[in-house]
Amino acid sequence: MNILVGILHSGENEFEHCIASINRQKRADFDIFRISGKRNAEVHDALYGHFMRRSAQYDIMVKIDADMVIRVDNLFEMIREEFRGRERLDRLFVPVFDHLVLQNLGGVNAYRNTVTWEKNSGLFFTDMVHRLHSIRETVKWDVPTDEPLIDH
Repeated sequence: MNILVGILHSGENEFEHCIASINRQKRADFDIFRISGKRNAEVHDALYGHFMRRSAQYDIMVKIDADMVIRVDNLFEMIREEFRGRERLDRLFVPVFDHLVLQNLGGVNAYRNTVTWEKNSGLFFTDMVHRLHSIRETVKWDVPTDEPLIDH
């Protein structure tokens, strides 16, 4: 299963670490693209539009913010196996460890290539603009705070 990784970048200090942590991923075929220089709603519209345009070439799309650093070198393999094992899974939610509040929050979203999105019409939660009918099942991983998969 091929993975397309979209990185949202707006000057985060962790950007180079984010890229390095993505490039360390093993046993997974993936390509990376970056979107930067746009406001929050615009950058998400650009990301999801790109995902939809490339859906025929990739099985899974992963959204990562540039201030997220993956701690394990097999995250994409784990994501791929979760999708492979669940035919109805369309959205996988991976919590990230937020060092400011010292707990798991928000997270990385991975989508099957069949998910589609609407344009953001000013919604505060920019990750919630997917078309409801395009997601059959969502799984949220339970990630312990003492062994996070991703730092934020």
